[in-house]
Amino acid sequence: MKLRPRRLLRSPHFWILASFVVSRVLYFAAGIRFDDRPLNSFFQIIDPALMKTRLLESLFYLHTQPPGFNLILGLVVKLFPNSYTLVLHAVYLLCGLSLCFTMYRLMRILGVRPAVAAPLTSFFLASPGVVLFENFLMYEYPLMALLCASAVAFHRLLERRDWASASLFFASLTTLVFLRALFHLAWFVWWAGFAGWLLKGRRRMVLAAAALPFLLALGLFVKNAVVFGTFSSSTWMGFNADTITLHELTPAEHEELIAEGYLSEVGRISGADPLAEFHSFISLPPPTGIPILDQLNDSTGRINYNHPGYLLLHPYYLHDAKEILLHYPRAYLRSVEAAWFAYFLPSGDFPNFDFNHPRIAGFDRLFNIVFFGQWKYAPNRKDLRRLAAEGGTAELPLYTGTYLMVGLPILFCWGLSRLWIKVRASGFTEPSTAVLGFVLFQIGYVTAIVNFLSSFENNRYRLPIDAFFVALFGMAVEAFLSSTGTTEPVAAGSPPIPGRWEGRSAPVPLSRRRSLSLPSLRTS
Repeated sequence: MKLRPRRLLRSPHFWILASFVVSRVLYFAAGIRFDDRPLNSFFQIIDPALMKTRLLESLFYLHTQPPGFNLILGLVVKLFPNSYTLVLHAVYLLCGLSLCFTMYRLMRILGVRPAVAAPLTSFFLASPGVVLFENFLMYEYPLMALLCASAVAFHRLLERRDWASASLFFASLTTLVFLRALFHLAWFVWWAGFAGWLLKGRRRMVLAAAALPFLLALGLFVKNAVVFGTFSSSTWMGFNADTITLHELTPAEHEELIAEGYLSEVGRISGADPLAEFHSFISLPPPTGIPILDQLNDSTGRINYNHPGYLLLHPYYLHDAKEILLHYPRAYLRSVEAAWFAYFLPSGDFPNFDFNHPRIAGFDRLFNIVFFGQWKYAPNRKDLRRLAAEGGTAELPLYTGTYLMVGLPILFCWGLSRLWIKVRASGFTEPSTAVLGFVLFQIGYVTAIVNFLSSFENNRYRLPIDAFFVALFGMAVEAFLSSTGTTEPVAAGSPPIPGRWEGRSAPVPLSRRRSLSLPSLRTS
């Protein structure tokens, strides 16, 4: 088979991949390297020593996090003990390569022409914030790749209606459940039910394909219910409740609420303190012989929040959070305000990027001004709290992404209006309509959960849905170009926009059919 350079140069995938490779080479030349420090410092990750010696046992008794991310890390550390950083970097680069295809494909499914979809995909994946996350050992970047892939898999299921496509879609959903507690079992059931409702003639097949992935997800929840007494994939809710309520009180407010009998005295002790500091409130459970449950500190020296002693503190935190919501709700409102502020921060504005960010700080700062409207920058977020405490609230929006504050809600609402128009016109008969619903649901779901249950790292939590916002922006650009009558020249080998013809090629005039080569009749 002969290589055809002209066809290659006309391929959107070629230019997306070329942009991805060139950008990574340039960032590497600028000094960007894979940051694996979270392996030894972040509480979400189990002891690397246990990964090498007692991986399966540690994954089973891990309860603060779903086990998926630690399973990936553990396998890499165990199989490549001397080169795990290089292998993990390769895994994250593969996630980036996956996004090269799935982001572009998603925009094509949503009706965006190649001349818009390809540049947007390339630009987004080459942006400094995305590259910083690609070189940071945390689960947001793999989540973004998997969410994008799941949207494409959903479209494939609706188009092909076969067992393989259904299995692929539900496997992606279960993987998300195992990676992040944000994706609950109920979330899986919702999308399984929606897929079954859409594929009315294939419900038995959908049910059969969803059965094993559902049982795997259910098994995780049941295991935690039996072993730790909570039907969830994570027992972190107590600390979450503490963060969004108690941490928002001033010392004077805290003491006043304790004096009035609303709050316990547990809150006077920081959750970052050793368990021994809580001896007045709890008695430590006896040793189990299982290191991930018995260690007060792991081999790296960090606190082991997986110790069951912390579960005994959660009732105190949940009680105090409820009392604050009932008797002093303004503290929670402060948390929500801080959450939305952090949500609209540029993706590269994250405190834990202190390893790589200084190497591209000038470029990232310029990028954030031009494309996100972040007019002022505070390297330390505590400075922002201090500014707010001193009455500088009116100035605070200049420190976040002002374009994002305006643009993201507009994009989301515009997307909802487009979905409403499509559903009213023809229901969900076109797979692209259902995919748009999938995209908007994930944006709304993730945004609501993270902004009402956390308050500090919300731009990190936003990253997995950033690709969906870009897809909506591509739709908006396409709508604008179509409204102005701007059409794209049809060249040999250019695929039609899928969705308008339910995944099939658009009709070709009889006068041109003989002149078109076979590849020109394929969808992208």
